[in-house]
Amino acid sequence: MVRMRTEDLRRLEQQYPKTSGGSRSSANAFAEALGVHVPGVRALAAELWGDLDDTEGLFGIGWWFPEPGTQRRILIGDYLVMATESIETNLIEAQLHYLEALSAWDRENDFIARSVDYGDNGLAQVAMPPRTRGLDDLPRLLRDLHIVGFFRAVGSALDCLAASLIGALAIPKRIQRADLGGLRTSLSWKNLDPGSPEGQLWSPSLEALEVHADKDHPGWMAWALDYRNTLVHRARPVQLSSLLPRQTLHRHDRSVPFIRTEEIVLGPRDPRRSDIEVLQSGESPVLTEDLKITMPCVLERTIDACNTVSRLLVDARVARRASPSLLPQPRSQWPDVPSAPSSRFEGCRPGSEPFNPAMFTSGPDVVKRLAAASLFGTAAKDWLSFD
Repeated sequence: MVRMRTEDLRRLEQQYPKTSGGSRSSANAFAEALGVHVPGVRALAAELWGDLDDTEGLFGIGWWFPEPGTQRRILIGDYLVMATESIETNLIEAQLHYLEALSAWDRENDFIARSVDYGDNGLAQVAMPPRTRGLDDLPRLLRDLHIVGFFRAVGSALDCLAASLIGALAIPKRIQRADLGGLRTSLSWKNLDPGSPEGQLWSPSLEALEVHADKDHPGWMAWALDYRNTLVHRARPVQLSSLLPRQTLHRHDRSVPFIRTEEIVLGPRDPRRSDIEVLQSGESPVLTEDLKITMPCVLERTIDACNTVSRLLVDARVARRASPSLLPQPRSQWPDVPSAPSSRFEGCRPGSEPFNPAMFTSGPDVVKRLAAASLFGTAAKDWLSFD
């Protein structure tokens, strides 16, 4: 069951434009209806899709030939395309998490609305309502669930942007393990020789990334990635909140007033440090604003950064394609070829749903990927002979 506020659902009730036929354009139309506008990201993805080549002897992103070898050209090229498309996917998920969090927030605030009241002495006092069943706790837990999901999705969008940078700029980093925080730490556009191919091709995108990392709100990007890492990989920090009286109302007989109360959730000021470290420092442990303000601000900045950097990567791609030898694609982007299976897990009820490729359906995008990877028909056997 979809749980969103009425005003948010109304936006999704509107018909898509008549030009939005097909799976890919339908996905674009949904993002637009949701308020996620990423023309720069889509432009880069379209250029990369056009680069996939199923020509015998080339495969992958064909104009990289002969680098970095056929297997790696296929693997790196395909991952680059899908990572770039995944930027928009993650931004959509971030917005969905935010909207669902707002709905859960409203339901939690309805539950605690009477937690501050006037006592017989006329003074305000706090008395949180008892939670006597699962449904009483559910809105609060769903709100927190979607807060975590929001920052996970924002961090994933930024990490996919890192993969796009690595692939499109031929940066000698492992593309499948790309993370934007690590990339920013290890690379500095200021130290590049402006006359070198790296200086010419890397600098515009890396400089723009650094500008956007602090645009309008210094440190927002590092903070968002640190918060994602804490929520996903570390012990959960204590979530601090405060009760805020929004308005004073009266009971039906208008003899005794009561206060309509809402909970304000505050994000951590320094999510990289533990609770004890922050409290011991004597500094404020939280941001002095509601997460309802922080979250859309972070999402807006993320969308802006992804669009700007993606547009610059289109320019870099054009320059590289015109002179592929200027900056060859590094083999180090995919060091393990062939890779070994990472897990022996066969499922919890193996064989209960037999794998039958003939029963699967896919769109033209998947067909193009398979063709560019030399995985159609008899061509699949050629993988054994690829360098």
